[in-house]
Amino acid sequence: MTEAADAGASLVDRMRRGDDLAFAQLMEPHALPLRLFIRRLAGGVSGADCDEEDLFQLVVFRAWQLREGFIDEGAGSLRRWLVALARNVVGDRVRYLGAKGRRAARGQLDAASMASALPDSITSIASRAARGENADRLEAALNDLEPGIRELVQLYYIEGLSLAEVAERSGRARSSVWDELKVALGRLRDAIPG
Repeated sequence: MTEAADAGASLVDRMRRGDDLAFAQLMEPHALPLRLFIRRLAGGVSGADCDEEDLFQLVVFRAWQLREGFIDEGAGSLRRWLVALARNVVGDRVRYLGAKGRRAARGQLDAASMASALPDSITSIASRAARGENADRLEAALNDLEPGIRELVQLYYIEGLSLAEVAERSGRARSSVWDELKVALGRLRDAIPG
């Protein structure tokens, strides 16, 4: 095992044991794509009392609660796990609102208990604002891409599918998908400094 892989495994092990700093380090690279995935999946269904940031916080909170059960299956497994949690959280919200017969509902999320369980780097007002601004910029840049390329970026970068899975879903050769992703990601980097 390489030193980087060994350090990654150590970070996952520390997260499983309840190390909130390891958890925050593992979540950080996934925060923006996860936030954008939730935005696109929820499609405005969340309501005024539970916005996409609340849904993001709930996904992170559930990840923290379920961290001991996370199985590290290599590259992309954490992103896929988080996307699956996000699908469940948004689905639960849609079902809850449907059962109540309205789009907005009160009291489903207990923000105080969630915030006390999560690291400040995830729950701070500054990090929430930065994630929102970055998600807005990324969404605008994504919307400037051609629809076919946007779908590839969504599947690979936001949902965390492997290159082979994206190629299979899109019906294209892996090399073609990789070439288009490189160009698209370059355009996104130009649109979003840092």
